[in-house]
Amino acid sequence: MTLIPIDKPYFIPDERILIQSPSRLQSYMLCARYYFYRQVLQWVREEGGVSYHLTVGTAWHKAKEYLRLHDHKQTSCNAAFDLFIETLRLEIPSEMDSQMGAKSPEVVKTALAEYCRIYDHKEYTVLKDGTEVEFTVDLGEGRGITGRLDCIAEDKSGKLWVIDDKTSTRETYNWAFSWEMKLQMVAYIFAAQCIFGADTVSGAIVEGAFFKKSGTTFNRAIVTKTKEAMAVWYYNTMRWYDLLMDDFVMLNEVDSEESKVMQSFAMRTESCAYHYGSLCPYYEICTTFANPLNRCANPPMGFVCIKGEERSYKGEPKKVYKDLKPTGLEAL
Repeated sequence: MTLIPIDKPYFIPDERILIQSPSRLQSYMLCARYYFYRQVLQWVREEGGVSYHLTVGTAWHKAKEYLRLHDHKQTSCNAAFDLFIETLRLEIPSEMDSQMGAKSPEVVKTALAEYCRIYDHKEYTVLKDGTEVEFTVDLGEGRGITGRLDCIAEDKSGKLWVIDDKTSTRETYNWAFSWEMKLQMVAYIFAAQCIFGADTVSGAIVEGAFFKKSGTTFNRAIVTKTKEAMAVWYYNTMRWYDLLMDDFVMLNEVDSEESKVMQSFAMRTESCAYHYGSLCPYYEICTTFANPLNRCANPPMGFVCIKGEERSYKGEPKKVYKDLKPTGLEAL
């Protein structure tokens, strides 16, 4: 089966359609047309270089991983910062440090020291091969979900937790509440339960670092789910897959380059001005192109196509679990 003919400029392989990452599914939930531009055409803003936000996030992950595998003493904190700088410099030269604002190396160095001061290193123990764990879960009906867990750790009672790092420069009131319902975070819990057993994994801990020139702050969101709540997530995810598959079928069988309008991947117009606190990057395209299929061979001015160029900013995974089977849903 080929969902999109290979000779179409909007062709993407079936496996990219049938095996989604949580972030890709969340982009579809945000807006189907946004998903089409970002994940199918793979158009992104031409910004003249790498995103320092993404690079800082990757470097922060590396530093946090080092601290988890060692301790929170000053020598480890210094080594973690050295690893942060080493990772940062792969993409960001020192000349750009002055443009990074609250995410500059100077701010991050202080943030690492403050994190080590606040949190007890002994509150949990990282499992062997428990960092940078890649997974693919077979959801059934030919569908799957894939992703990577930052860390899997054991608490003092013997229960396992998925630990995920997030970075930002803004800390909102509802930050901690948002993770309870996020498809991504529940997907991580589900994957961990498929690996270790539903009764072994308690939930997820989201560790947020909010970089500010006035001083970095930290927050934690604790996400736990009952077996019924996990089933809700599973069937919600499958329903979103149904809608996504419908759009791909319509794109293949109904839409064409000659049509006046594109009928698939409907615009969720209530999301246009609420895209992570700013205007959606595809706003002008949506208000200009009635049928983007007859213009999709080349991205419009200000955008570039990154098909074939996307890469993992986190490097190679430490452990890979493929074709995991759903677990914990049998009794529901």
